[in-house]
Amino acid sequence: MIDADQLAASYEQEVGDLASRLVRANSINPPGGEVEAAEVAADYLRAQGLKVSVDVFDGARANVSARLEGVGRRPGLLLSGHLDTVPVANVGSWSRAPWSGAVESGVLYGRGSLDMKGGLAALCVAAARFARADEALQGDIVIALTAGEETNSLGAHRMCSQGGLGPLSGVIVAEPTNLDVGYTHRGALWLKVKARGRSAHGSQPNEGVNAVRLILDWLGDWSEIEAMVITEAHPVLGKSTASLNQIAGGLAPNVIPDYAELVLDIRTLPGQAHDLLIRQLQGKSEAVEIETIRNAPPLATDLRDPLVNHCKEAALGVAGEVSLRGLPYTTDAAIFAEELGVPAVVIGPGSERLAHTDNESISVAELASAAAIYETVIRRVLI
Repeated sequence: MIDADQLAASYEQEVGDLASRLVRANSINPPGGEVEAAEVAADYLRAQGLKVSVDVFDGARANVSARLEGVGRRPGLLLSGHLDTVPVANVGSWSRAPWSGAVESGVLYGRGSLDMKGGLAALCVAAARFARADEALQGDIVIALTAGEETNSLGAHRMCSQGGLGPLSGVIVAEPTNLDVGYTHRGALWLKVKARGRSAHGSQPNEGVNAVRLILDWLGDWSEIEAMVITEAHPVLGKSTASLNQIAGGLAPNVIPDYAELVLDIRTLPGQAHDLLIRQLQGKSEAVEIETIRNAPPLATDLRDPLVNHCKEAALGVAGEVSLRGLPYTTDAAIFAEELGVPAVVIGPGSERLAHTDNESISVAELASAAAIYETVIRRVLI
């Protein structure tokens, strides 16, 4: 019987190699172009014996679905990660090229190494080990690698709407959690508020309709918006929040603006209805139009669900310690949970505090530990 340290160590070479290749495939979003990274993952999974499909859409967007079929009739287990990364703001500030995929002294460097091509590689190599082994799975291992998670989760929504993923007992998403078990997180509701007026010469403001004034009138007292959004604090996630993060309007100092817009970033708690919030905010004024940019629900998996316990016990066995906690960010886990009606857990390598930073990096040993955890959970669920 291989012990936990040996199990994790046995993954290091393979997971480091795959993660490095994925980092070298630039898939920043925006603008969004996951095809190259999708093909890297798909080629690897095909070579290991999984049934693989690459779904290319909207030009250069791509999802990957893969399946290792079991011999039993048990519901399958979905393992998921996203293929896109955030952009690089200042290449010159990086000590290594952002898409080098360099591995030095046991550390993988590059954009996406932590968020989340490293975790994506870990779930792929864990599934591949079962494809190469002579073990009878009682249900399918299903892999969903998605486009667009960093902006609007269009890949996860597309996969759910197309069907073909289930039946499933649960979903594991490999976002960075320091190998803790994330069972709940806040939702993300991004709204663009648009006001349309009528342009005129700046010396004759009464001849026009000032769109900037319209949108400021809608905005009004910020405390009114907070009163709509912020509810009683969640015991784990704290309070919901609202932030005004973008505002724009006007063409020139001497032109009455005919258009203005602002963007709100609202982070919601389990139980908050996004459609109700939108109606309440729209109700502040008929002079504006509200467009939903992102609508990602909160995640609220029952702590008593067997998947939570399986992940906790697997992480304890491999990492020696684990926390059950809420997460500050939003993930595709909530999309899968809501649209597929299954429990979802977020557990992956690396600290979320380092996500989206310059000189992004992650320990290959931690990627290997994540792969060992995923293997252990698969055994508990499907064997």
